[in-house]
Amino acid sequence: MKKIIAVGNTKGGVGKTTTAVHLADWLHKVQGGEVVFINASFQTGVHDWLDELEISYYQEKDPDELYALAESIDADYVVIDLPGASEIVREVLDYCDFMLTPVQPSALDLKDGIKMINIVHRKLKLRKDLHAAFFLSLVDLRSNAAGDAQAYFNKHKVNLLDTKIRRLKLIRDSPLVLSTAFRQTDAASKLVAHEYESLFKEFLADA
Repeated sequence: MKKIIAVGNTKGGVGKTTTAVHLADWLHKVQGGEVVFINASFQTGVHDWLDELEISYYQEKDPDELYALAESIDADYVVIDLPGASEIVREVLDYCDFMLTPVQPSALDLKDGIKMINIVHRKLKLRKDLHAAFFLSLVDLRSNAAGDAQAYFNKHKVNLLDTKIRRLKLIRDSPLVLSTAFRQTDAASKLVAHEYESLFKEFLADA
């Protein structure tokens, strides 16, 4: 049965597209699933990246057309990279099976993140079949920010995944080299691949 997985946050610059492409590539290359990617964020250059990874894709951001497109696709997984527009996030939460939200553990990002938290919480009250989770992205392990973020999410009763994705140059450069950590064999790439795989397995444990 097809699964529609959205990656989104109303706050930009948190690693949504990089997460979405790594998720699509993991489902495709590692899990052997048939995956179609929808670029709803209209990120420049993502199509060259997906072409290199041999992942099929569409580009669509009109809410009505996006729903029709996602429903019409015949694949194991549809991965949607969402824009920051809250109205589109709300629309997609009406029909996606999974919503994954990356958040940077900075004071500003956490403050802005309450908007996304409220959107998800309201939708979860209406949809018991929706699986939504947040995770800490671009984490600097040398600081205490991750611990502060954990306390913040606990306070707001957010489903925060245990797995964190660190702030590493390799991840930042992935779109430039048109690859993902799952396609590389060096030690740093293997470490990043392990983190992403742990994240996706934790997130999709009930899929």
